[in-house]
Amino acid sequence: APHTILHADICIDANGTLVLCIAVGQLMRYGLLATDEDSYSLQATGPGRLMANHFLRLNTMAAIVSLGQRPNMPSLLRVICGAEEFRGSSLRRWGEWRRLQLVGSVRYSR
Repeated sequence: APHTILHADICIDANGTLVLCIAVGQLMRYGLLATDEDSYSLQATGPGRLMANHFLRLNTMAAIVSLGQRPNMPSLLRVICGAEEFRGSSLRRWGEWRRLQLVGSVRYSR
């Protein structure tokens, strides 16, 4: 059935149903989806479920996954603070800003 494209990731099928058109291969490349041996069944992986449950964007989840299994704290904070989901967020009070500055000054070691 033909689809009417509304946005790069959203289409409407012939029945008027919204359909997500993100390439399965892209989700699999980041380890967010897996298939069975015959590639007929799709299964969300742990990171894929985390992405879905917390409404994370693909770019954010790809950045998190690219950090590896044991990222250091500065790298993880850099990804989270730079995420599109928090782009409109700001600290509301001087005290909150000061606390974050103190957290940023702590040295993390492994």
